Amino acid sequence: MQSALLSVVVLIAVSGLAPSAALAQFDLAVERKLLMELLEEGKYRQAVAEAKRVEAAIKPRKKNVSLGPMTIVYAELLIYRGSIERRMGNLDAAEKTLADAYKMVSEPGFQQLVMAGSPRDEGEQQGRYWLPLELTYLRLLDNSTDLFIQRVRAANDARAVGRDTADREQIDGWFTRIDTLIRMSIAARGSLRGRLSDEEDDPLTRSAYARMMITQARPRRFAGMRYLEASKLPWTVSSDTTTAEERDDGDKSKPAQDSPPEDAAERRMQSDSQRRRSISYLEESMGLGNAAAAAALASFKTRDDPETAPPPEFVAAASEAALVRAETLVPLAEAEMLAGDLKSARRHLDAGLEGLESAGLEKHPDIALPLMLSAELALRESKAAFDAKESLASKQAAKRAVDSLQSAKQLLEAEDSQYDSSSPLHALLADLLAGSRTQEQKSSQVLAASDAADAAARKALSAISKGDAKKAKPKPPPAAPPADPPAE
Repeated sequence: MQSALLSVVVLIAVSGLAPSAALAQFDLAVERKLLMELLEEGKYRQAVAEAKRVEAAIKPRKKNVSLGPMTIVYAELLIYRGSIERRMGNLDAAEKTLADAYKMVSEPGFQQLVMAGSPRDEGEQQGRYWLPLELTYLRLLDNSTDLFIQRVRAANDARAVGRDTADREQIDGWFTRIDTLIRMSIAARGSLRGRLSDEEDDPLTRSAYARMMITQARPRRFAGMRYLEASKLPWTVSSDTTTAEERDDGDKSKPAQDSPPEDAAERRMQSDSQRRRSISYLEESMGLGNAAAAAALASFKTRDDPETAPPPEFVAAASEAALVRAETLVPLAEAEMLAGDLKSARRHLDAGLEGLESAGLEKHPDIALPLMLSAELALRESKAAFDAKESLASKQAAKRAVDSLQSAKQLLEAEDSQYDSSSPLHALLADLLAGSRTQEQKSSQVLAASDAADAAARKALSAISKGDAKKAKPKPPPAAPPADPPAE
């Protein structure tokens, strides 16, 4: 969803790089522009291919031997490619790519390289050097967290269409990874407080995305999404029922697959609790993200003439702000939908879709999943209206669901951004589309029958009215005969 935000940050100036055969083949500034354009246009397949081409040219040939400035760019490229692979539903490939990136940034040689490039002074240059590197690390953590949440979501999608792609032990293991990454993310962001300068020449000051990244908005969002997916499972995640010490001690906890089955009523209560917790985390995330975006946009108000056209930097910041808000509104709407609050879900989801469209994603593959959610919500709205005997509203909502699903299908199957064909998401979309069409047809039939009954009633009333008009009006009683004249 942050297609306009994720970027390949070239941390070492091109002019400062030592000449090499690899550099003679391309200009990093040109390559970065190309990769960003492909990402923003949703041409994911080509983006992955181009990223691999650049990686092949700059990849260190031997461990801890060819480390140099280009190694940092290579790590950034891995994070970029892993993000694209995840967005395409290629979760195995994304996990491997992001694992390679994490392994690289964790190597002692990489750490030494980063330290060697640090400015000698203790002033502003230190902050400007370290902050982009720390943001890169946070992007790696965020993409990895998103990946494992998407793995759980894919397993839930598969279960919804009658397929099992992962067992309980594997899914519980993914939740353990998610929880670990969230804790790492919270700790890393905690050390970044106060790093952004309010100086006019600091570009990060005017970036809604950068300001949001150093807050706890993302960890809160991931926690909300984590509980949202946990609420869909037919069991309670083991990490939600045991302590960290018990999980570390094999003698104190049974494997997940040996846990006794949960009572259905108890599980429903657990799911309700998880959805409430999800909504609370997502609302907190939205508050933090909105505050960060507002601070970024406020930096323009006192410096730019309001009567002139907004500068490109402001337009970019406004687009970032819309995405920062939308990325939380969408899962918040889903949690509210599952909790039964359809009105709040529709309000938040429409606002999220509007934010995505205002950021230029109305035809982007990243909007496909929000469109599917909108369709699922519309189908529930249609059924609720049908039960309330509001046939017209039911038909309109069902049609909205069908239209949203058809748009999502086109985006997911587009040649440039084709979603993994083996993903259960396609089967889920097909089921939703079939259900929405059935609901639309049923609503239409009831509406047609209702219209026919109304027409018949109107015709009968008209006939009755005409019949009454033809009846003779009652005649007044005859006048009394004149009285006889008095006798003489």
